[in-house]
Amino acid sequence: MVITDREVIERLKKGDKEVYEKLFYDHYKNLVLYAKKFVNETEIARDLVQDVFIYLWDKRNKLNIERSLPSYLFRAVHNACINYLKRESNKEDYIRNFLLRINSDNYSTSAYEDAHELVVQKDLLEQIETIVEGLPEQCRNIFKMSRFKGLKNREIAEIYAISQRTVETQIYRALKVLKESLSPYVSLPTATLFLIFIKSF
Repeated sequence: MVITDREVIERLKKGDKEVYEKLFYDHYKNLVLYAKKFVNETEIARDLVQDVFIYLWDKRNKLNIERSLPSYLFRAVHNACINYLKRESNKEDYIRNFLLRINSDNYSTSAYEDAHELVVQKDLLEQIETIVEGLPEQCRNIFKMSRFKGLKNREIAEIYAISQRTVETQIYRALKVLKESLSPYVSLPTATLFLIFIKSF
């Protein structure tokens, strides 16, 4: 039996998981393809679409959708992609400005220009990725939402139905593990940059 968008919304508000799952499976693939047009990476597109559905479920009691559900979902994914791209742009600006400050303080720039430093940067990025993926699941997910997706602690707390204090604790634990694990790199300019970078978002 086909149900209207209005009926779907009303059933979502009542916590109907069956309707929610059907909505997800009916639109997930097309939404990911749409998101990929903006972000160019399938995994990121998937994450953004999943975040939209998580938000939809968490805020189901406050849903006020005037347009069709597909239109709402595509608009929500569109906004999520734009916000993601803005955050990525801000991160790039942060790194660029930080490097400029290093240069203005008479630090040697040769380390950033030679091939050896490029190899070090690549190795360091791989180390960071390995460390983050090795964190406990909740700690890893919260850290990624905070540092890589730019969500505020309050927003993360709402998504996981936990206190902001718990979010702060998990982020602190992740940063502590990263700092300890990256200790062999701390004498390198790149490592210093990344440690400051991950603490600043």
